[in-house]
Amino acid sequence: MVAMADIADYGENSRLGDEVYLGEPPAPPKEYYKAVVGIIESFCLDPAFSLLDVGCATGSFLATINGRWPRARMTGMDIHSDLLERAAASVAGADFITGSVLAADPALRDRFDVVTMMGVVSIFDDPTPAIANALSYTKPGGRVVIFTQTNDLPVDVLVRFALVEESERDKSWRTGLNVHSIATFERIREAVDPRAKSLWVDFVMPFPLDYKAPLRAWTTRVGDDPHAHINGLRMVPLMKIWVIERPS
Repeated sequence: MVAMADIADYGENSRLGDEVYLGEPPAPPKEYYKAVVGIIESFCLDPAFSLLDVGCATGSFLATINGRWPRARMTGMDIHSDLLERAAASVAGADFITGSVLAADPALRDRFDVVTMMGVVSIFDDPTPAIANALSYTKPGGRVVIFTQTNDLPVDVLVRFALVEESERDKSWRTGLNVHSIATFERIREAVDPRAKSLWVDFVMPFPLDYKAPLRAWTTRVGDDPHAHINGLRMVPLMKIWVIERPS
């Protein structure tokens, strides 16, 4: 069981990233959004399928879904009402829920064809509750689609970081940018539902991204990859899309 204090800590520690989202103007769909859309297309769903985006922030991914499937029944979840207010203003026809994926919501069980989490699970030291709840929110035969940084070696990394200007005023160590290995994710899937199927898809950035801010990813050459992701911690994790299919 996840304590409410843990949920509160997650909300407080993720605040800086939320401010970045609120300060950004509307932008074209991110490249990994396009990759996830391509994967959802492969499911051959009814055009009016239902989708829950966990950690939807200002609704940019839902707007991408709406552009591709205007009849899709979309719901966004986030713990911050200010983000949801902006999402509701930019994504017509979607429903929005204030809540945390760490706390199971019985009203959401078995409701969605697809549940997405974009860059969400790296916030949590233990992503097990988030993955378990997301899978429970899908209908039998539904899918959870997760875009995340990961490690193909059996090593997990838990991160604490602070921006220098923040730490000079108040040593505020933030969580996030954790790297959970594929081995750990697969152990979580096995524990949650050993019958669930798993598929990993590489995400390859097709063009370079310039540095803009330490908490926003950019790209650099690493080996044969000319556009590997890097962040302000100088970490260069693998970026992958993980699809978990709930048994019918």
